[in-house]
Amino acid sequence: MDAIRVCEEVLEKLRDACDLPLVSFPIREMGPSGPSKEYAVSQYYRENNLLGFCHMQFNQWSSGVIQQSYPTTVHLVEVKVRDNNSKQFPIEVILPTFIHELAHTVTPAERVWNEEKNKYERLDSHGNSFYHNFACLLRTAESLGIFELPPGPNKFSKKSLKRYDALDIITAPKGFVGSTKLYNSTSADAPRTLRITAKYQGTEKLIIIESSATLDDFLLESRKKFRTKFSKVFRGDGSEVFSGPLHQCICGFGNETTWYVTK
Repeated sequence: MDAIRVCEEVLEKLRDACDLPLVSFPIREMGPSGPSKEYAVSQYYRENNLLGFCHMQFNQWSSGVIQQSYPTTVHLVEVKVRDNNSKQFPIEVILPTFIHELAHTVTPAERVWNEEKNKYERLDSHGNSFYHNFACLLRTAESLGIFELPPGPNKFSKKSLKRYDALDIITAPKGFVGSTKLYNSTSADAPRTLRITAKYQGTEKLIIIESSATLDDFLLESRKKFRTKFSKVFRGDGSEVFSGPLHQCICGFGNETTWYVTK
């Protein structure tokens, strides 16, 4: 599956269905050294192992203490689609990264005057308006079958979506991503069984379970292994695992993961 072509198709689908002012722009695979130097990019961004990056230009700033400017030009959006061994990431991993970058292209940048440095300084690009736009794009993507976040309460809230801010190749937690109906890369070749290591109070138990099993099935198997009744399951990043087929809960990271069970 050509990931960049999928991203191009997703952009057009969201442009047609979403009220946000999405525009067309080139989409390119990000190289192993990080964002392209074709446009001005600080060394900080090239040293951080990012999964996506927007090359944008801001010229028309508003007046006031905190000034705003929508992107005047979106030069390029880069997306990391392969790991360090040149193996392509599952599309379920690439899609939320790309939609995250799309949210940046429709979110105004903000800057404030620094008296000591005698210059304007940009504020954090992940403000409330960014998360509002990110949630809007994700809702539209879900309605179109493009991408769906893992089930859970308030999954479109700022608190839930903030987990994507620091997502990179090294720290991306297993089970973090959702699923896609249109571009499902796991439906035909999904593993029939999953190997989930359950952890409880420092003890680990390997649970081999059907990929179509549910969270309740996993809790039941965990109860048998530990002889303890559990009610909740958490991933390594602290996010809770909710109901749904288990292969969707660890979608995008093969058939192995580690979860923490609690009473």
